[in-house]
Amino acid sequence: VRPTTAAPTPSLRHKMPPSRVFVTHAPARWDQQAAAFRPFYDLTPAEKFGRLRFLIPLGEPVNDPIPFLPLIERGLSDYRDGDYLLAIGSPVFIAYAAMVAAGKARGSVRLLWWLGPKAARYEVANLETRLIRLASIGAIG
Repeated sequence: VRPTTAAPTPSLRHKMPPSRVFVTHAPARWDQQAAAFRPFYDLTPAEKFGRLRFLIPLGEPVNDPIPFLPLIERGLSDYRDGDYLLAIGSPVFIAYAAMVAAGKARGSVRLLWWLGPKAARYEVANLETRLIRLASIGAIG
């Protein structure tokens, strides 16, 4: 009888789901052919960081940002450490989304920002908790 060797055990390491890119508020224009709103800027370079998820619906007119803050909270309800925020659009939405995301990801946010239409590239920064302590003050609302 020949001894048998055990089959290698599969890795027990948990595979992290793919990253997502949460777009804070993309300016949009109406596309006649598609009969839908499309981002005014080409956001496809950000897709190399993950699948795009828009927090505010494209084409939504925003005169008062306060009613849209619950949309941001719901949109970021499953934000996790490996995700990104794409800082584009209203500064109020960018700031609020960063605070909500930091609360979900142990105080750290992976931030992408756009360098303009000619650059067609994105930069990445990691914001630490000490830079966004306003989340604990509750100044918005």
